Amino acid sequence: MWVMRISREEKVKKVLFGCVDQFIKTGKPVGSSTLKEAGFEELSSATIRNYYGELEDEGYLEQLHTSGGRVPTDKAYRWYV
Repeated sequence: MWVMRISREEKVKKVLFGCVDQFIKTGKPVGSSTLKEAGFEELSSATIRNYYGELEDEGYLEQLHTSGGRVPTDKAYRWYV
């Protein structure tokens, strides 16, 4: 049986696009638990938070409060479109 492996970069991109989707739907910052419940059950909340951190460092997400969810930046919207 052949199993396709998704690269780490693709997972990070999928998390970013999922975060943007959720933010567009709700208008609220997206936490790791919210994203996990929205179709990312295969990733742990800790893994999602790690990806969020990378995406923040790259300028795609921002965190408005220390324990709050993430919000997409203009850079994230440009890549999403």
